Amino acid sequence: LARDHFGRLAGRKATRFGVTYRPGVADTRSSPTEALARALEAEGVSVVAWDPLVRRCDEMPELEFAPDPRAALRGASIVVLCLPDPSFTRELPEALLELVPTGALVIDPWNVVAPVLAGPLANAGVRLEVFGRGDLHANEGSASKRGAGSKA
Repeated sequence: LARDHFGRLAGRKATRFGVTYRPGVADTRSSPTEALARALEAEGVSVVAWDPLVRRCDEMPELEFAPDPRAALRGASIVVLCLPDPSFTRELPEALLELVPTGALVIDPWNVVAPVLAGPLANAGVRLEVFGRGDLHANEGSASKRGAGSKA
């Protein structure tokens, strides 16, 4: 998705919200988000993480962790909500609207912020990608949506 949106990814910053293998558990072992971080880094993207439960990842000790969500978002043109953590619903909407620049890409596969931010992000010129949401129509905020049968 990011390559389709931007073309060249090298030199960009990505923020990854959620590092653990599931919400509410402070365990990074077998976390699928590690593969995402490594794939982005292989493309030359600087990856910063924030998770409400962990501040380091034993599987990726080189991964930079931001002290808070707002710091994680500063300068990011790619934002991925990797987990459906309930704290993201409270903490991210205002920060996303304030700090994510025009032209950025926000990927919300868990539909954590999409219901409240589809319209405002589109109005700010930010592309929002959601998955499997038939109730977010283009006329309600230009959120792209992908169903189970579409390619990611």
